[in-house]
Amino acid sequence: LAEIVVADGAVAALGEDGAVVALAAGVAEVGASWRGQAATATLRTVQAALVAITIQPPEELPEQGELTWFRASGGYTDGAVRDLTAAVTWSTTDPSVALAYPWLGAGAVFARLPGSVTVVATDPASGVEGRYLLVIERDD
Repeated sequence: LAEIVVADGAVAALGEDGAVVALAAGVAEVGASWRGQAATATLRTVQAALVAITIQPPEELPEQGELTWFRASGGYTDGAVRDLTAAVTWSTTDPSVALAYPWLGAGAVFARLPGSVTVVATDPASGVEGRYLLVIERDD
């Protein structure tokens, strides 16, 4: 069997199947030897980039005068999906219809008046944003 060595275990590691797996952004030397032959290679890894944000609405959409919470998840270039609810900046396109209340909690939105408004979740580091069209019904 070949022997494979990864010089910087913080950047990459050897997986159970013998494949080298990236763990963090950086540079690591990978060496392999077999039957007296040896080779090395430089492995450069980059951090996965956020490419999309999806907003999940609450189970029941709010009526006029109700407070509700939305959630946000991010899709990354490596295929991972992560909860970004607390990491994004929440806003709405028309604060007279609905207003984000971040001081009450991540994703909190107060439905002020009947109408349509877009709830926006923005990643402050990359500027990537997700949008959700919210229709607020009159509280009868």
